[in-house]
Amino acid sequence: MRLRPSHIPRLLLISYLLKIGMVALLGFVALSGLMTMRDTTLDIYRHPFAVSNAAMDFQVNALAIRKNMLELAMTTDQPRAAVLAQNIEDEGRAASRHLRLVREGFLGDVRQVDQTAALMAQWTGLRGTIARLVQHGDNDQTLHLATTEGNRLFAQIEQHTTYVVDYARHRAERYVDAADVAFAKQVTWLWSLVALVIMSIMLSSLWVIAKVSRLHEEVERQAHHDPLTGAANRRFFVELAQLELGRAQREGWSTSLVLIDLDRFKIINDEYGHHAGDLALKHFTEVAREVLRDSDVLGRIGGDEFVVLLPQTHTQEALRIAERLRRQLSSHPLILPSGTKIPQTLSVGIATASPARPNLEAVLRRADTALYWAKEDGRNNCKTADSDLFSDTGTFQADVPTRG
Repeated sequence: MRLRPSHIPRLLLISYLLKIGMVALLGFVALSGLMTMRDTTLDIYRHPFAVSNAAMDFQVNALAIRKNMLELAMTTDQPRAAVLAQNIEDEGRAASRHLRLVREGFLGDVRQVDQTAALMAQWTGLRGTIARLVQHGDNDQTLHLATTEGNRLFAQIEQHTTYVVDYARHRAERYVDAADVAFAKQVTWLWSLVALVIMSIMLSSLWVIAKVSRLHEEVERQAHHDPLTGAANRRFFVELAQLELGRAQREGWSTSLVLIDLDRFKIINDEYGHHAGDLALKHFTEVAREVLRDSDVLGRIGGDEFVVLLPQTHTQEALRIAERLRRQLSSHPLILPSGTKIPQTLSVGIATASPARPNLEAVLRRADTALYWAKEDGRNNCKTADSDLFSDTGTFQADVPTRG
């Protein structure tokens, strides 16, 4: 058929209709892909990471119970024993709550979870026996039970918990990989359509890609950061700390860790409510970000426990930074929406890793010991872990007197 001038408007109309159809198809495909990515993102956040985080929280609770139980077995101070017993009860309730969350959503071998619950029940009975012995002043029998039967039960709990945490974390990572694959497919579809249409289609596809990218970044952020404070979560902080310690060993510089406990945080929760407790945690992180350097890493490792990684920092410099943070928080009380001012203080333990033999667990143990000294010295102060109080493996030498 011969093309005539009268056919041009009709051809242009057909061309425009085709372009509109392509735009509509692109919009439909883009919207469908966006909704798929949104559903995948919500699924990642709601299920696998919820189970993984609950399992890691249970692990933290179990470690806290063991620490308090050993300290309870060694103490002769009855008021201190009462505080430790209460701490054990609080951590035990939290552990039970987190274990229930894991049991409800765990997709692996649930017998591991059930066995963990049974062992926790045995551990609870043992803790009650230890508490009664402490009340009767039988420290030798108490310490024997804590270090034999208590350690045996904890080792079994730790074995089952490690399986649960690893399985939940790996499953969460597989969900993230699935989101990556879905994201890559969506980008391929978008760019295939963009090649066939005009600039308007390209602009709309880029808008969709930007939306999907932001959703993907949100998934990564939820996986690595505490949702309340924005600080690095325990797993991500450990990864960053291991990388930094490896770099410190290669370069030969010191790296310090600062372990922080918000003083009397439980009182804030009890007197003003959990919302005020959440505001206190966020207030601390805001103050910390003002004080810390860009290279420093702030992590949240427990309810009111934080840790700071200070690269290329020796002990005295770390002490100066910690003191500056402590003074800054003390001079800026938390102000509730009602106008109530709540003063906040910190107890801080500091330890520095040797460039020759950096060991994250050893440094954390030393910092935790220094934190204990800070609390014992009346709270609201900073203590450093003196390296000659520890063996090369980071084990505390109990027969060496503590220092200020």
